Amino acid sequence: MDNSKLDDFNMARLEAYSQMVERGAKPAAVTTIQTRKIEAAKAFLDSQNVKYFIEDVEKDSTWKVIWIYKHDHTKEVIESLPESPKTVFDHWALGKLFGYSDEAIALYANKIGSVASTAGR
Repeated sequence: MDNSKLDDFNMARLEAYSQMVERGAKPAAVTTIQTRKIEAAKAFLDSQNVKYFIEDVEKDSTWKVIWIYKHDHTKEVIESLPESPKTVFDHWALGKLFGYSDEAIALYANKIGSVASTAGR
């Protein structure tokens, strides 16, 4: 068995994310993949009508992060985000990137308590 090829699970995940981004269901998607499978993932994504970029996973060379997007400005938004979201804005921006509604983002922000910490501005 060739460990550098995409298995069915990874292929389906990349295909699903690519279709959602291409069709506008979400501006971006992110996933991880083993470094040894990155060339196969790139070959697959190159055949889709999306763009992507790859980041290293800090302190773990066996994994890569793949961001999938369609519009050039989306990459700039992704690169502007903090690594760990802390503020309501951070969570809102991530929610929007992943295609969540304002209602879903508000529910999440209220659940984690980040809205209460910024009340009264």
